[in-house]
Amino acid sequence: MRDEQVVIFKLGEEHYAVGMSTVREIIVPPKIRSVPNAKEYVQGIINLRGKVIPILSLAKLLKLESVPSLPELQRQIVVLENEETLLGIEVDGVNEVLNIAQYELEPTPKVIGQETFIDGILNLGEGLIMMRNAPALFAT
Repeated sequence: MRDEQVVIFKLGEEHYAVGMSTVREIIVPPKIRSVPNAKEYVQGIINLRGKVIPILSLAKLLKLESVPSLPELQRQIVVLENEETLLGIEVDGVNEVLNIAQYELEPTPKVIGQETFIDGILNLGEGLIMMRNAPALFAT
């Protein structure tokens, strides 16, 4: 495996990462419109330059207990792209873009039970960062 760039973002008090190769852009959330009968982790949809994009709540998808989050005006949406499909994830802020070596990505312990959505754990000294499996989000 090769080195890669990752986008580090915050959700509540935790930090997560996603490979830069799947990130199309990071935007300030426009008005999110609800979708009747959608799954509980679907925040709704937005119109981004003429394209309708579903927005997911990672907190709900990962079944995180009561994640304290920022006011709506401070949140951001990370728009992910997989082939021709776009998907947005609402986050509490994007921290930075890092270059990581593959040896810094440790395998996800099986006991965690999130192998589908977590590619591995980044141990960067200042804390543990869960590396998101972006293609798995498109399959939800």
